[in-house]
Amino acid sequence: MNGTLEPTGSPLGAGNETAPWANVTPLMSLAAINTFLQIEFFTNILSTFLLGSFTNTANILVYSKMGFSESSNVNFLVLSVFDFFYCIIQFGMRAFYHPAFQGQKNGPLLMYISHCLSLAQTVVVCGSAMMTALIAVERCVCVLFPLKVKTLLSPRRSLCLTLVVIGYHVAFVILLYADPGPPYDAHPQKMTFYYISLYVIPTTICYFIVLFSTIFLILKLRKNQQWRRKAATQSSKNSSKEDKLVKTIIAICTIFIICSFPNVSIFLTQMFYPALNYRNPYLNTFLLFLFGVAMDFQAVSSSINFFFYYRMGSKFNKTFSLLYCSKSRANKKSVGRDSTTSKHSSLQKKIVEGMVEGTRGRGRRRISWVKDVEDLTGMKINECCEIALERERWKTMASNLWKEKNSD
Repeated sequence: MNGTLEPTGSPLGAGNETAPWANVTPLMSLAAINTFLQIEFFTNILSTFLLGSFTNTANILVYSKMGFSESSNVNFLVLSVFDFFYCIIQFGMRAFYHPAFQGQKNGPLLMYISHCLSLAQTVVVCGSAMMTALIAVERCVCVLFPLKVKTLLSPRRSLCLTLVVIGYHVAFVILLYADPGPPYDAHPQKMTFYYISLYVIPTTICYFIVLFSTIFLILKLRKNQQWRRKAATQSSKNSSKEDKLVKTIIAICTIFIICSFPNVSIFLTQMFYPALNYRNPYLNTFLLFLFGVAMDFQAVSSSINFFFYYRMGSKFNKTFSLLYCSKSRANKKSVGRDSTTSKHSSLQKKIVEGMVEGTRGRGRRRISWVKDVEDLTGMKINECCEIALERERWKTMASNLWKEKNSD
């Protein structure tokens, strides 16, 4: 296997290192690794493939139905696409690498196909990491600069960032398959360079970005909840919606951190312990086992985001129910609605609830609350928000303004 399961080359493995280890017994026997792969395929790979295919397909359909007016919908949609491809590629790669095919006539061909699929797997893993980091960073910007977020992260800019991530990985997969060319296991040095520079380094950086962003969001969310309890005011619908979105992102990022930890740990260990590579006959099967476990965690992360969307997103929940509601229930509701309206459609109802033809004039433009506050205080809204954080100072200023208004 390759990159995620069997990199074509380790950055630190050299050709002349295999000679002293020619007769070394591996740390983990081949029989043990084959047993692990067989058990893993039927317990984890198959289940995560079925679950991930359904959940990510549902995510794609629901977010497509919800529209792209909100940048978060676009980001979650792209993340679901990467996760969907990961589940498909992971299943195909492990199926072709199954120990049952090793002794057959076409066994080497199937293993080579598995190796080719593993190149695409590195791309989708990196894409999933980048999209998770982008979602976490965007939410941190919203929390840090709530009044400037529409300027800093306009829908157009968010879409451009998402397209940059997609373009990067399209170029990544074309480069992996086009530059060395087949056979893909015949260019270890070039594939190792691509593997480290385009996959290992970006994935590790994204992991730490998500880690620190999640810690920041948790602290900020806890601080906001404490402030609301002290203020003893009923939270508005907007703040409740923001809290739900932040909690959803925290849940997704936490799962990503937990499930990506084995993969990142292997990368860091290989950096500080060069002997841990596939050209070391003592550790190669053990490293294959470690990458297998890491990819199992990654498969779980790619399969369960749907449950957080459904649990914490009311709009997602409603859209999913509308899409997957049975036709019989929908027909029953429409029949009941028609019978109800036919019962109550009468002349009296038309007189009471009837509408006059034509349109009403636009009238005077509404005065916004923000404009009202700025006119009364003579300051910009961001300055007022900073003063409002200190309750006593805000009360004093409001009292003085009220006195000045009454004295006039």
